[in-house]
Amino acid sequence: MNPIQAYDVALSSAPLITRCCTCGVLFTLSDVVAQWGRSRTKPMDVSRLTRYGCFGFFLNAPMFVMYYALLDRVVDGTVSPGLVNTVIKVCFDQFIWTPFFYLPIFFGVLALWEGKTLPASIEEARERGWGLTPVLISNWKFWFPVVSIAFGLVPPEYRITFNNTCMLVWNTYLSRVQNKDGREDEPRTTPQLQVD
Repeated sequence: MNPIQAYDVALSSAPLITRCCTCGVLFTLSDVVAQWGRSRTKPMDVSRLTRYGCFGFFLNAPMFVMYYALLDRVVDGTVSPGLVNTVIKVCFDQFIWTPFFYLPIFFGVLALWEGKTLPASIEEARERGWGLTPVLISNWKFWFPVVSIAFGLVPPEYRITFNNTCMLVWNTYLSRVQNKDGREDEPRTTPQLQVD
């Protein structure tokens, strides 16, 4: 049995736990890449790796399983499959889900797990994740093509796996942004709109 067949067997016998494990491993690997790319002389921050792995395993994978199931049920039930269906899903994902749910949860939860207070974590989520932020603009550059492929071409049972694989690159970026001591390295953009 090759690795793809083994993954298929695991996915069909235990879909949620397989997705959670895959996501946890990929989140951890992305932080390894982010830390290694930042400084190859410093030792790995194991607590940071643990936070990223736990976020992927306990939050990211279950959240996306529920989100994709709901999105498919609502959109597929009201719009006939095809290009319009894909465009609606991509637009909802990039203009509603990502700026008002996913990115704030990501930054807020990881700030809490770092030991920041609840008000400080909420502020972190608002500044870096809520609405039209530099992170969201970078997100659009990467994720618009990825989710277009995911919703348009990838079978639903492999969508999370496909996205998790692409997340290896994206989460390396998110890890670097989330762990900056200052904001000087963040992308320089001046959003025209800010939703508070």
